[in-house]
Amino acid sequence: MDAPADQQVADSTSTCCAIHLWSELDDMLDVARNVRRLEETVGQLAAQRSSLHGAIVDARVVGVDDGEDGGAADRLRRLGCTEEAANWLGRARVAEKQGNAVAADYAALSMPRLRLVARYRIGKRASRALRQAQQLVQERGAICAARRGVGSFAATTHQSAPTPAVAAVGTEDYLKEALGYIADDAVGVIGVCGMGGVGKTTLLRAINNSFLPTARQPPASSKVFDHVVWAVASKECRIDRLQDDVAKKLGLPLASLPDEHSDADLEQRALPIAEHLKNTGFLMLLDDLWECFDLKLIGVPYPDGGAGDELPRKVVLTTRSEIVCGNMKADRVLNVECLKPDDAWTLFEMNATAAAVTSHPAIAGLAREVAGECRGLPLALITIGKALSTKTDPELWRHAIDKLRDAHLHEITGMEEENAGMLRVLKVSYDYLPTTTMQECFLTCCLWPEDYSIEREKLVECWLGLGLIAGSSSIDDDVETGARIIAALKDVRLLESGGDVVGDTRGVRMHDMIRDMAIWIASDCGATRNRWLVRAGVGIKTASKLNEQWRTSPAAAGASTERVSLMRNLIEELPARLPARRGVRALMLQMNTSLRAIPGSFLRCVPALTYLDLSDTIVMALPGEIGSLVGLRYLNVSGTFIGALPPELLHLTQLEHLLLSDTNMLDSIPRNVILGLQKLKILDVFASRYTRWRLNADDDDAATASEASLDELEARNASIKFLGINVSSVAALRKLSGFTNVSTRRLCLKDMAGPASLTLLPSTLSDTLGGLDMLERLQHLAIRSCTGVKDIVIDAGSGSGSGSDSDDELRRSFRLPKLDRLRLLSVRHLETIRFRHTTAAAHVLPALRRINILNCFQLKNANWVLHLPALEHLELHYCHDMEAIVDGGGDTAAEDRRTPTTFPCLKTLAVHGMRSLACLCRGVPAISFPALEILEVGQCYALRRLDGVRPLKLREIQGSDEWWQQLEWEEDGIKDALFPYFKNHS
Repeated sequence: MDAPADQQVADSTSTCCAIHLWSELDDMLDVARNVRRLEETVGQLAAQRSSLHGAIVDARVVGVDDGEDGGAADRLRRLGCTEEAANWLGRARVAEKQGNAVAADYAALSMPRLRLVARYRIGKRASRALRQAQQLVQERGAICAARRGVGSFAATTHQSAPTPAVAAVGTEDYLKEALGYIADDAVGVIGVCGMGGVGKTTLLRAINNSFLPTARQPPASSKVFDHVVWAVASKECRIDRLQDDVAKKLGLPLASLPDEHSDADLEQRALPIAEHLKNTGFLMLLDDLWECFDLKLIGVPYPDGGAGDELPRKVVLTTRSEIVCGNMKADRVLNVECLKPDDAWTLFEMNATAAAVTSHPAIAGLAREVAGECRGLPLALITIGKALSTKTDPELWRHAIDKLRDAHLHEITGMEEENAGMLRVLKVSYDYLPTTTMQECFLTCCLWPEDYSIEREKLVECWLGLGLIAGSSSIDDDVETGARIIAALKDVRLLESGGDVVGDTRGVRMHDMIRDMAIWIASDCGATRNRWLVRAGVGIKTASKLNEQWRTSPAAAGASTERVSLMRNLIEELPARLPARRGVRALMLQMNTSLRAIPGSFLRCVPALTYLDLSDTIVMALPGEIGSLVGLRYLNVSGTFIGALPPELLHLTQLEHLLLSDTNMLDSIPRNVILGLQKLKILDVFASRYTRWRLNADDDDAATASEASLDELEARNASIKFLGINVSSVAALRKLSGFTNVSTRRLCLKDMAGPASLTLLPSTLSDTLGGLDMLERLQHLAIRSCTGVKDIVIDAGSGSGSGSDSDDELRRSFRLPKLDRLRLLSVRHLETIRFRHTTAAAHVLPALRRINILNCFQLKNANWVLHLPALEHLELHYCHDMEAIVDGGGDTAAEDRRTPTTFPCLKTLAVHGMRSLACLCRGVPAISFPALEILEVGQCYALRRLDGVRPLKLREIQGSDEWWQQLEWEEDGIKDALFPYFKNHS
């Protein structure tokens, strides 16, 4: 039987109410998901709005923005913007603001799961704003950008903050070079590479605009393209989206794709594009590429670049990675650098406006300082300049300078939103790093001072100490991982090459704005102030100032402060009492060269430390309280003045890294300390004063009875993977060579009694060591104060140098395959160093790059270094009897005299205090330095000639004016050619 009519009505009403209630409940329960989707859609909408705006505004037109004033739409229309585009831009701007407001309100909601009413209201707003934003995203595809043919700017899914439209300051040379490549028939693909915010997109827009019908200065090229197509790949790089963009520009319909599709499906879908472009010339402008892909997938024929392509076909792509340029087969790569100071100031002044800069007498100078802090990065100059354009109070400019110098860019009053947007643009490079390990390694670089050159070796050492890349069974594998990470960070422009001196490639730097971004990320994108307390290189000197800085870290017993960097300040003493920071895991105090002591009470303030660096200070002792840091894994006191390790150190059962190198006062390592360090992996006592190792634990020599023994090292045989050590006896060397797992990486032969002729190897030391295994991984060898040695012979083994040697014999003969650095220090009676067979030199020392010879007063020459295939750095100090570095006379072997006198890889040559040195070479054919970049000369008053030095790769000649004026030249014109490189270092 049918239900009564009134019952049916009631049921229908109940159903409608239930559906409505469920819809309302769904909005409330899914608010987090809706807000997240809203943020993603608003980001996409912002990128589309930026792309459309960029399509309308010539990149060389200044003063056109998309602000809210009523004249914005009128200005866009005057530029040729269609009515529908202007209307869409206005609605998109409103939708963005509404979406951002919803997201901000939800983020500010405390305990959202309990506040049901507020959660419900935000859910409704989020749902409504999401629908509006999605509708606008869909509408964008049908929008015609402009009436004057600027439609080559296609839609984009780029979600970073839009770059302001600015004059292309400083891009003129890059534009000229790029247009030259486009005109070159031999060039098909052009890569534009550079860090985020450096102006790659601005340059690409300038290239695009050069080919517009309305271009004021058309390129001086015969190339006429049927199509100029702009597309943005972005981080996601969806091939189907790129296909859509290209097809819309060409006016072609494309088939839809199934949800699950293959590369073959994509190629099939791209056939209409490929067919259309088959017989046409085109210029493809591909912006913001993060990974390589096959151009055929979007229907674009690959430019032949001189291989017979009769049609003009070019691809210009921008990327932050040189690897992408290589993988995309770029024929030429344009590396876009930061602006030079004059261009940087011009760009900053344009955005800050002359009115603001001249509004107060003090602001002009302050403005220059602000611009300088931006270090030539266009994005920073534009963003900060615009934000300060309305500020006429000098104090606000000073505040901006202080925050920039403290790397708190996001805290500049009145500029929080703009600068956070800029940092988000830079952060895309960080977000795209493939692993969290790489991201964490990158962030660690911000702990060093601003504009500081970080030695690669020390950076990797830090990563190891923090446990970021440890984990493999081999220290070599971990170090290699670190090297790969540095290379990857450089490739995406998050790190730059650069040592403290010109030509030094051992260091890497962070651009100041990249460092600001890293500190911002480490502070939870500004949400947790000083989660990493970074006050490196800011001039802190007194205990009271340090106390003040310490207290700026978050309260709540330091729960939010994890790392503290106070390195490279002027700290003289540490406060005895400070608020406890129980969350601090890493403390960096290195390079405070006036710091004398570490109070025990100070260490009690940071009980959870796992990483402590006190290197390169003048700390004389470690307090007994060091033993209370039971979680400590890394302790570095290298280059300090400590005289003894405290016995309490043995309580550090988690310690993995103990670094004591270059401790010239270290005279005592107490017995059983090393034995107690059960997890010790890296022990480095290289180049310290300490040589008092007992051979055996039961050695009853009264002088060393309380000292560490080599037996303790052997007991740690299973854990120690890296050893740096000094030894002063043959017996100690023999003992060391018997360790099966301990890998000796840095070895110093110090105060060793021995024969006048020391043969490196195998005839003397190999017999002494009983084998060569310990030398296979040796990276650094020093011979110090072995005063009896007069002659060092480097011997590759019996028969080496003979043409009949088999590969097996060479493999069995002596080699130092990983030796990177050799130091000869105060070997005062040393007269000669030579290879027994020079033809085997490359086999014996294939990787030796750096040589330092100091206070070897009687050494006659350095002829032997000519045979080193990898030598890059040679330093000679106070070798008083040396008259020429390469000397073909005297008792030099005839084989040496026949050797070509070329230093193929030598980049740096430094000579100091060489009182007899008259020339670089004599008695040999013309010497040459094809790779020389730096020549340092100090107190070499007899040096009159620079034979073979030419301005091939030369960057700098350092010396005194007096020395330069007395030089004699073997050819006319050489002095004039070298003078531009001379720097007075009196």
